[in-house]
Amino acid sequence: MKTLSVLKYVIGVTFFFGSLGGVWSSASAQFFQGFELQVGAELPMNTQVRGKMNFPQNWFGIIGLGFSPQFMTDSYASVASGLGIHGDNTAKLVATAMSGNFSMDLRIGYEFGGNDSGPYIDFGYELSAGKGGETDMDTVEGALALDFYGIAQTAVPRVSSTVHSLVAHLGYSRRLSNSFILAFELGLIKPISSTNTATFTSNETSYSKELLDSEVSNYLSTVYQSEMIVPTASLWLSYLF
Repeated sequence: MKTLSVLKYVIGVTFFFGSLGGVWSSASAQFFQGFELQVGAELPMNTQVRGKMNFPQNWFGIIGLGFSPQFMTDSYASVASGLGIHGDNTAKLVATAMSGNFSMDLRIGYEFGGNDSGPYIDFGYELSAGKGGETDMDTVEGALALDFYGIAQTAVPRVSSTVHSLVAHLGYSRRLSNSFILAFELGLIKPISSTNTATFTSNETSYSKELLDSEVSNYLSTVYQSEMIVPTASLWLSYLF
């Protein structure tokens, strides 16, 4: 009798969790409409690998991991100075501070054309952080319009930035086959806050190091929040699972 009761209990528990699993699978299937693995570049800032999750009613979410090689941040310096966003030295300083950065990209968007082809929009947040790069005193002094008399002109400062930004994009996707999708988009990246450092690879006095770090950090914070807005063009190739 006791064995029969235990057997009934086991069967009941198994049925309960089996039913719960079925409900969860059904809910997941209704909520997640597909997953895409994307590779591409957002010029002039970074290359990325991204995961795109498609939701009901044409909504989607994106999680991306990217890297900003120096040649891309240098191209940003050329674009920014050419468009008058920054002066030449400021553009070089910003590009150096962001070179070699890794980034995390989070977005939510809406597709007007459904799952086949058509326009879409997305909005989100991006974090960019890394060790930055080396510059020279001429660039630093030219950007800040200051003379650091206590620092040798041969000194080599390393500048780095951790930047928090808001992003927005307008794009168009084209289904190439059952599995592959190509997307092109134009966007804007607007930094909203940053943490910046400037250090020396050469021997300098503590006062000189602190002065340069403070001045460069404050200057870059002002540039990111007040001046910097990055127009971008992106191309993504997606594989639909």
